[in-house]
Amino acid sequence: MCDVVLLPILQLDGMEEYSGKQQKNSNLHGLKALIDTGATNTCLTPSAVEQLDILPVGMVEVMGIHGVEVVKQYCFQLGFMDYKQEMKIFTNPIEGTLLGIENPGFDVLLGMDVISQGTLWVRPNGDWSFEF
Repeated sequence: MCDVVLLPILQLDGMEEYSGKQQKNSNLHGLKALIDTGATNTCLTPSAVEQLDILPVGMVEVMGIHGVEVVKQYCFQLGFMDYKQEMKIFTNPIEGTLLGIENPGFDVLLGMDVISQGTLWVRPNGDWSFEF
């Protein structure tokens, strides 16, 4: 598990960018994320969608543990706090889908669409780090 910051996209054409200086922006939402190297795409829980107060941008077909489903898709920006406690926000929007699991114990499931943009180290003792 790790902490992430999600920001709703304010406009899809020429979207606004956020910098570390805008950390106090009321659109920032700190959430708990599960890193899932077996997931292709990042997913949001219904509670994360509610906290972000975002509307779906469409519907998309996904393959999950329950087979193929058509689910809502959301567009948002995602970021992490680095070791200096500075916020690093991905400049490209993330197109995440709704995760249909009740109370999974996390808000965001980070898939390979995010993980592949950086380097994930997992050590034999279970420690890990992620850098992008």
